[in-house]
Amino acid sequence: MNYNLNTNQFELEITLTKAGIEVIEMDREDVELEFTDLRKNSVDEIFQVTFQDDILYIREKSWKKSALTTSFFRNGINTDLVLKVPRHTQIQGVISTVSGSINADSINFSGKIKTISGQMKFGNISANRLRLRSLGGNISIENFNGTLSAKVVSGKTTIKSGHIVGLALNSVSGDITVNADFENNRNCNLNTVSGDIDLNILSYNSNDSLFLSTLSGRTSITGNYPKDKVEIKKRMPFLKNHPFKSFAPVMKDFVSSFTSMRDDDDIEIQAQSENEVANNTKMILEMLAGGKITADEAEKLINALKP
Repeated sequence: MNYNLNTNQFELEITLTKAGIEVIEMDREDVELEFTDLRKNSVDEIFQVTFQDDILYIREKSWKKSALTTSFFRNGINTDLVLKVPRHTQIQGVISTVSGSINADSINFSGKIKTISGQMKFGNISANRLRLRSLGGNISIENFNGTLSAKVVSGKTTIKSGHIVGLALNSVSGDITVNADFENNRNCNLNTVSGDIDLNILSYNSNDSLFLSTLSGRTSITGNYPKDKVEIKKRMPFLKNHPFKSFAPVMKDFVSSFTSMRDDDDIEIQAQSENEVANNTKMILEMLAGGKITADEAEKLINALKP
């Protein structure tokens, strides 16, 4: 499927369940959409695709067995999407998956990318404002330039290099690793409940501050930075005279920010299959058994999985 663009920018509205997506920048003028290993009639059965006014809309339909959509399509054949776009095209919008991975070697994207259990892997990514949301997958970025906010319940968040203008990273049980130059035009925050934070600041050119916060994880700051601009805000108290209830409200408020997949743009991830709900519920119960979250927080996370 090929689509001609009227300008050097376009919008995506993608909602996937089992399928993942890879975005590839190429020397071309149009946009091409491929469905790996699927025939045309099978694509029409599984996906709804429209393109109008430079907006590409893709939705994976609810899974129903039919003469064309037999079970082997989901179990034996890769149904991931490949989206080929012109190099340096500015893309905005929303990409949502349930279990599918999201990959891009190079992309200029502003908007929201979110998943429940899929992995996110990016090479070079530039964004005026990028929001990443993940319930159980890792986020890996080779090089980031711009403003980023990310919320992760259970998964690692890694930025290997970059030029940071704005940064807000929040994680419940996953580690956060950042290696970048900072020229932030606002205060930045890196927060975890039980994950570790490893921050290496290559350079720091800003009048605003950078705050690190973890309740039970380890925090490490290295690099070249002004000591009065980078601060560790709090750590978990281990003394006997600081019972859990003294900081449980803080933890509860922190985790509550992850419990809804509906946020300011009022777009939700589509319901996943019963098996996927069971697998993610098991993951949450393991976090509860390991003492990473409380029973109340586990209940909220499980409720967030429900359609």
